[in-house]
Amino acid sequence: MVGSVKLNMWRSCAALRTYRSGDGDDNAARGGDARRAQLRSDGCAASNWEGKSHPRHDFTEVYEIVNRALQRYSEDRIGLVDYALESSGASVLNTRCSETYETKTALISLFGVPLWYQSQSPRVILQPDSNPGNCWAFRGSQGYAVIRLSSRIKPTSVTLDHIPRSLSPKSTIASAPKEFSVYGLEEETQKEGLLLGNFTYNQNGNPIQTFPLKVENISAFDLVELRIQSNWGHPEYTCIYRFRVHAVELLLGASLKHVATFRTTASIFIMFVWWSRKCESIDLFQSQLLRS
Repeated sequence: MVGSVKLNMWRSCAALRTYRSGDGDDNAARGGDARRAQLRSDGCAASNWEGKSHPRHDFTEVYEIVNRALQRYSEDRIGLVDYALESSGASVLNTRCSETYETKTALISLFGVPLWYQSQSPRVILQPDSNPGNCWAFRGSQGYAVIRLSSRIKPTSVTLDHIPRSLSPKSTIASAPKEFSVYGLEEETQKEGLLLGNFTYNQNGNPIQTFPLKVENISAFDLVELRIQSNWGHPEYTCIYRFRVHAVELLLGASLKHVATFRTTASIFIMFVWWSRKCESIDLFQSQLLRS
């Protein structure tokens, strides 16, 4: 994937240099215009390169744009820490999530008789693999999942991932969530949490969409609940590919917690050393009494 992105960007660089140098014909110029439009769609501001005519300067600047694009892609594509990432310690509470939709696609069969059906668990929404089909599907258009975050944080935004239309076999994403809400929970047994925001996933927008939270003076939470209210028209199930939670971690609180733990451990160690020396003194006194 990274290789194809780099190849496309390098082609853009070549076309742009041809366009700037004026060595190509009208077709090359039109190709340069197309590549400039592609660069603009990739998030490269026009002000960064328009109005400059030196080919070497253009090449250096576009090369930096390529590197920045590749760096952003390597940073989980959005450059934000995900506190709902399973590999970092987050988890889905299996006792508080919707029923998984069982797809009738046989994974193992014997003489045409299906023996085992494959279905993705809710855990998949906390994993970075967003290939087509690798999603959690629940029955109907309404569902929910409660997630224990990797750290106690004050959430600032959430991100919902889905596949683009171009990767869908039918060129539609009717199973994508549409309207959804996010709640903050203090503990597992809490039934109704604090509403952090209501959002709408745009099926015609970017496959990865980030939604900032607008709640002021938000509290810190260990758990969040994702509630899906509707999808984009699929009558049987809704698919969630990935859900992310972003925040500024409570570094000060964490530091104080570590300091308190260190003090407790140090106190226990000092008491142990003191008691050991006291026991040695008692043993020495007893040995001297026996000798006398």
